[in-house]
Amino acid sequence: MDFMDFAHFMGNQTIFTRNGRLNGYSIAPYYDYSTSQEYLSTYINYEMRKFAFTQITLLRLMGLKESFNINHLITPNTNHYIEIGYSMTNLFRFARIDVVMALENGREADFRIQFGLSSAIFGIE
Repeated sequence: MDFMDFAHFMGNQTIFTRNGRLNGYSIAPYYDYSTSQEYLSTYINYEMRKFAFTQITLLRLMGLKESFNINHLITPNTNHYIEIGYSMTNLFRFARIDVVMALENGREADFRIQFGLSSAIFGIE
């Protein structure tokens, strides 16, 4: 099988966050986990109404949202690649900050703080 026919997983190696957390990995290398064999890919996003900063009524009324993300990938070459992240979206109605840690086979592989846009004005959440 040619490399272009492998299953490739959307990664990101920049400090800018991608929108659509449920269709890719926040800080994974682009092609390190590509495979021609079977794999399991899981994306979980849990948005909380009141967690840390959203306990402050003014921030919550201004539209601030907090969420946790867990993304998990199992391939024959990598037993477990896990990303655990915390996101604050709708900061000032347009900004977003993600804090993400990656674990590979139980050991810390990467850590990154990412920035981006998040607003209904731009059509992205």
